[in-house]
Amino acid sequence: MFNWLPRFTGATNGSRRSTRKSRQVQTESLESRTLLTNVLITVENLSPDGGLSQTPFWVGFHDGTFDIGDAGESAGEFGGLEELAEEGDTSVLSERFADESDGVDATILAPEGFEGAPVFEPGETVSFEIDVENPEENQYFSFASMVIPSNDAFLANLNAEAYRVFRNSGRMVQPFSIELYGDDVYDAGTEVNNPFGGAAFSTEGGDSVDENGVIHRPEMGLDGFVGTGTPVGQLESTFIAQTPLARITISAADEPSDPVDETGPRSSLGEVELLDDDMASIEVVYSDPSGIDLDTINQNDLIVRAKGTFGRAKRRATDVEIESLDDDNRTVVATYLFEVPEGLDDDQSATMRVRVKNNRVSDEAGNGIDGNRVGSFVAGPSTQLEITVENLAEDDGLYLTPFFVGLHNGQFDIGNRGGRASDALEDLAEEGDTSGLQEQFEEDAIHGSSATILAPDGFGGAPVFDPGETVTQVIDVASPAVNRFFSFASMIIPSNDTFIANLARRAHTVFNNRGEFRGPVEIMIYGKDAFDAGTEVNDVEGGAAFSTVGGESSDEGGRIRRSRSLDEFIGTGIPTGEELGEAFSRRTPIARITIDLADDAT
Repeated sequence: MFNWLPRFTGATNGSRRSTRKSRQVQTESLESRTLLTNVLITVENLSPDGGLSQTPFWVGFHDGTFDIGDAGESAGEFGGLEELAEEGDTSVLSERFADESDGVDATILAPEGFEGAPVFEPGETVSFEIDVENPEENQYFSFASMVIPSNDAFLANLNAEAYRVFRNSGRMVQPFSIELYGDDVYDAGTEVNNPFGGAAFSTEGGDSVDENGVIHRPEMGLDGFVGTGTPVGQLESTFIAQTPLARITISAADEPSDPVDETGPRSSLGEVELLDDDMASIEVVYSDPSGIDLDTINQNDLIVRAKGTFGRAKRRATDVEIESLDDDNRTVVATYLFEVPEGLDDDQSATMRVRVKNNRVSDEAGNGIDGNRVGSFVAGPSTQLEITVENLAEDDGLYLTPFFVGLHNGQFDIGNRGGRASDALEDLAEEGDTSGLQEQFEEDAIHGSSATILAPDGFGGAPVFDPGETVTQVIDVASPAVNRFFSFASMIIPSNDTFIANLARRAHTVFNNRGEFRGPVEIMIYGKDAFDAGTEVNDVEGGAAFSTVGGESSDEGGRIRRSRSLDEFIGTGIPTGEELGEAFSRRTPIARITIDLADDAT
């Protein structure tokens, strides 16, 4: 029995008018009643199988003054938004609508949704009729739905006048569709998004944590929920900015309309990779709710213009590879290969601007793409960074294993708090072995730069960082405009699986988007920044790494979480022949990483 069923006390299977409007209708004669229009609303969840679901949609017709919420403001200022964003409950929002509007509203259910909760599963479509009274006054349409699983993510139009359905005469405008993408998702700022923190419609459980924030766009999406359980199975994908998530089509009930698609595909710049001295690849992500016509994608779609110290150059792709991210081709990645402009070598740089030609790529409805600049990036010389690692522990304190460090494009994850540790992270957290993370980095951050920083003066046979030890290493960074973000990881010893790392992949920015150094960068790491991998029980007599006590380890089968302390290891022996004198508290300095340009770097 799952404890995830939300409250849908405001849900109805027919139109729901505000109480204020109901009182008005009762006092009017039949002859004086105003125009009434029957509207058909069709809601589609466009997520692929294994993707996100949406709770029942609240919809309302009003005079353009009803605000669901405002970005940058507290959701608590807008009655009903917190309940909708955290639980999918539309009842409080509907009550506020009745108090503030003379309009009509309803909650659209998806009766085929999973048992006990009429939510919109991926691929599900529901059509719903609603009677709109006084359409000459209630000309505007609003909607809201929670994105699940999540703690407080939702879809809604925060601009009350964004969608006009009726003219001043009360007659409907032409049928139209509202297409909702990943970059249309909001975070209510009321509850911390954590797949193991009491998220709605997640089977992982846990306790929620108040965020006390404001309504905003979620920077990192909901990627942390991938792999977690929902009442219908495991979540396999969430969204990127251009992922189609839902579509709402509005038409007259007596003249129902298919989805209206009058715009071509969207496009955005993906990863850029230098393959060798002569060739490079550029990813362009195309998306459209009607699906991309794959036959319209070819090497002639793209133009790359370079401007640098060598002058100007223009290149067209020589080949293209196509990958669809879903069965309906709603999100497609096209990887274009092109020749690197002559003169662009290790001593020169260039700004590369990528443009898709007008009408080259089309959707399945026959709409061509609007020619536009997809994006730009800086290509050319690498640079060198000096990375200094210091163990700040007292003389009888904790040791640190060699540090994995990497610079990447912001897409490399060491792990996620509340998630399960990967095999690579398990190896680092239990044994201090960085090889698995290095392999993972090479796969996930293909054009990134990484290294393992050793402490050669560490105790015999193990180049670990003794208390007080400092090591500086120079690392080459290719394409700093792309590899802007820094990550690190090291095991704390003695322990069974305690480590330090930045689990937020974009926490530390070293270069700006033009490849210019932003430093020096100093990263202070305290006891509060230590994590337990959840893979092995911390036990003094349980085979802890770099402990002389010995014993056999026990698998924990847990999840990544904050490490409270390692006080149980105080007084135990370490390979130096000494005993551990102290561990850490939340405010104990553990390490410091300083990043600066090397002396001869440009």
